[in-house]
Amino acid sequence: MTFSVAPLTQDNFAAWSDLFAASSTTCFCQYWHFAGTKNEWLARCAFEPDTNRQLSEQMLTAGLFSGVVALDESGTCVGWLKLSPAEQLIKLRSQSIYRALALENQDVLIVGCMLVHPDHRRRGVARMLLSGAIAEAKRLGARTVEAYPHAVSHEVHDEQAFMGRVSMFASCGFEKTIGNDVYPVYRLRL
Repeated sequence: MTFSVAPLTQDNFAAWSDLFAASSTTCFCQYWHFAGTKNEWLARCAFEPDTNRQLSEQMLTAGLFSGVVALDESGTCVGWLKLSPAEQLIKLRSQSIYRALALENQDVLIVGCMLVHPDHRRRGVARMLLSGAIAEAKRLGARTVEAYPHAVSHEVHDEQAFMGRVSMFASCGFEKTIGNDVYPVYRLRL
């Protein structure tokens, strides 16, 4: 099966939305934009997932939500990688583990999360999305792409690796620059 990588647009938003439904993922990539408490977030995902989907669509229309999708020949979305300007992911960077670090903001795009359809995992889709995101970052004029993978010594379920795996970023030229051993920050200078 052949896949192509393209920016998320209104034209492929329905396919993107279907990916989240097929993956039983109700966040619709809104976590880093949610200002409420953990319990409020869990309640919204459990009882109001369409709110997350609607907010993602509204933000996409307003130019405040971006990333790349992997599409098969039929137009089915089999993967997603959130690629956002640093200033749009304040919640991520304000976590206590990152707050004290010297993080750049200007011309920095962040890999905010990744999702691959359960039927297509472990087939190189995530790596293809990352390569597509790097190309998109260059096209947009970014100087740096940052990633925040969790580096754990044990194997985790695919759903727990939503920030990507250290090995994938390292194999694509990203280097650990700051952070601790479990919560490193990886950067790729373009």
